[in-house]
Amino acid sequence: MSAAVIGSLETTWIYLYKGVANCNTVISGVTDNPNISEAASREVLGQALFLRSLYYYLLTCYWGDVPMCLDALNVEKIGGAIPRAPVDSVRQQMIKDLKVAAADLPPTWEGADLGRASKWAAEMLMCHIYLWQKNWAAAMTTALEIIENKDGQNHLLASYGDIWGEANEYNAENIWELDFTQK
Repeated sequence: MSAAVIGSLETTWIYLYKGVANCNTVISGVTDNPNISEAASREVLGQALFLRSLYYYLLTCYWGDVPMCLDALNVEKIGGAIPRAPVDSVRQQMIKDLKVAAADLPPTWEGADLGRASKWAAEMLMCHIYLWQKNWAAAMTTALEIIENKDGQNHLLASYGDIWGEANEYNAENIWELDFTQK
């Protein structure tokens, strides 16, 4: 393996754990702050739990067993100081977090908030985890909840080709999408 590949893997590892650390900081800050309204606290907590689950999803997809920390952590010391947790334990924690996130997040965002994780984004990530766990029944149930949701925001388009093109940028099949350029 070349030094460039090893450096790239190390950079990815550090980037993902910095994301976990930031989420843990937000979670502890929101949980311990009596000055934040309950509604705002739930939305922020839902976003942080979703993002932490996404980071752990990527970590477990790349490396399997990984260190799992649910409290504030120092990323520079993560290299071997925290033992790896079994991938199944990490994914169970992700499911637990995503269930809370799905309950706390709104089904949609509008305007400047487009791109924030919604209830359906949390459900989508949960579905991916169920697939990794080979929990086919839970994956199917969760996928059908997304497709047949009562909010009517997400559904399959009539034609596969309809998902492409600028006119369909935010279409009903897109559950979670981020713009990387500002308009």
